[in-house]
Amino acid sequence: MSRTQQPVPGMQADRPSEIPRQGWIQIIKRAWKEAKKDQVPLISAGVAFYAFLAIVPTLIAVVMVYGLVSDDPLDVTEQLESFGSALPSEAEKLIEDQLQALTTSPERSLGLGLVFALGLALWSASGGIGNMITAVNFAYDEKNTRNFVKSKSLALAFTLGAIVFMVLAVALVAAVPAILDSLDVPSWVDAVVEVGRWIGLIVVVMIALAVLYRWAPDRADAKFRWLSVGSGVATGLWVVASVGF
Repeated sequence: MSRTQQPVPGMQADRPSEIPRQGWIQIIKRAWKEAKKDQVPLISAGVAFYAFLAIVPTLIAVVMVYGLVSDDPLDVTEQLESFGSALPSEAEKLIEDQLQALTTSPERSLGLGLVFALGLALWSASGGIGNMITAVNFAYDEKNTRNFVKSKSLALAFTLGAIVFMVLAVALVAAVPAILDSLDVPSWVDAVVEVGRWIGLIVVVMIALAVLYRWAPDRADAKFRWLSVGSGVATGLWVVASVGF
């Protein structure tokens, strides 16, 4: 039997745990080769650029939604500024300037103007998400056959999901420590919650990536037990990059 005809280890596996060590080695090699072929670093740079452009309208949408349930939009300013400290200084300054402009503007009424402004912000932010969906399809070697309505609806759905993710992230990173300080809890409780909130953030990131890998590519339905491996690896790389830089 020739080398090209030899069975691939784990090819018939029904779940990731059934793939042997040699099979994972071949998967890593193929993934590395495919990433070079698809020019993933260049695609990632493009996605990062469009994501950066989508930050401002996304923050506008977050602040508007927050304003519907809070009498003091300055609260979200302080929380988002704490969250933005993990970003590059230029991005943090841009976010800070935009939030100051938003929260110092005259109070908005709950009328059609707010609805229109919120819709426009979501539409603008969904443009960056749409480019990310295009990049994921390219990485999966899939041709996006969705029409405009389906594509835009998917992008808007992911945009709303991104806003929910941002709210959860801000709550875990900024709001939880403030709540603990106000409650004056024992030190051991503070330590447990401190570890738990970062674990919670990692879990939220993994779920968000799994959802992205599941519904962004225009392909047959994928099983979450396979997507969990990719989302776990991507989250691990994100944690390493965050700690390293």
